[in-house]
Amino acid sequence: MIISSLLERSVKHRNYNEDAQMVSEIGRHWFVGAVMDGCSTALDSHFASALVAKLFEKSAKAFNNKNNIFPTHLDDMSPKEMGISFLESFFQDIKQTQKQLALDDIEILTTYIIFAYNHQTKEAWVNISGDGFIMINDEIIEIDQNNAPDFFGYHIDESFDSWFENHTTSYEFGKIETLAISTDGPAKLLDINRKTIEDINPLEYMLQHSDFAGEKKELRKKYEFLRTKHQLYPFDDISILKITNAKSKV
Repeated sequence: MIISSLLERSVKHRNYNEDAQMVSEIGRHWFVGAVMDGCSTALDSHFASALVAKLFEKSAKAFNNKNNIFPTHLDDMSPKEMGISFLESFFQDIKQTQKQLALDDIEILTTYIIFAYNHQTKEAWVNISGDGFIMINDEIIEIDQNNAPDFFGYHIDESFDSWFENHTTSYEFGKIETLAISTDGPAKLLDINRKTIEDINPLEYMLQHSDFAGEKKELRKKYEFLRTKHQLYPFDDISILKITNAKSKV
């Protein structure tokens, strides 16, 4: 199994990348990964996405600590059970962190896409708050909220169950050979005039094309190819994680 990643700053953002990502191995069979996209019109959007990444990492450490005490606990969970439990831990953490840091809601506005993946069963659960892309076995699913994402920061005072049921979207997948999650940045790889080109679809190339497949640097090499061969520039930040069920070539 190979995990490839790409995190790239937009040419429009001079100081900060407003996207973030995390991936952690949990127990013997699990990986949890996420990509975040901070709201550009909010306050310190780079902080919001980075904060969520850190809190997801905190939850992963807590799950690993529990697994050290109860080694078979995670083995009996489905991807959905694992994902919801993980997300509930995060939701309680973000509530507490907001209070501790006296953060306004506008300071925690970020999208996320998160997966819980069992590499033994090749099954995954994916949850989205906001928009972006999921690629499963070369099929791309677009989640488009018309530039008005339903950020979890709008619902921080709700219960976890109310927020989860009414303001997020979940998917379950099996027989996974490739799985990718991405912010909407790859769709905004454009030429210098901020236009698309006919030669290549950058989103499809990044997520679906077989170039460099099986390499840990697959996404980085694809991005550099688009930059050098087609002179495409990122007019939005990019965050992608991709899992490929194959032996690493590099």
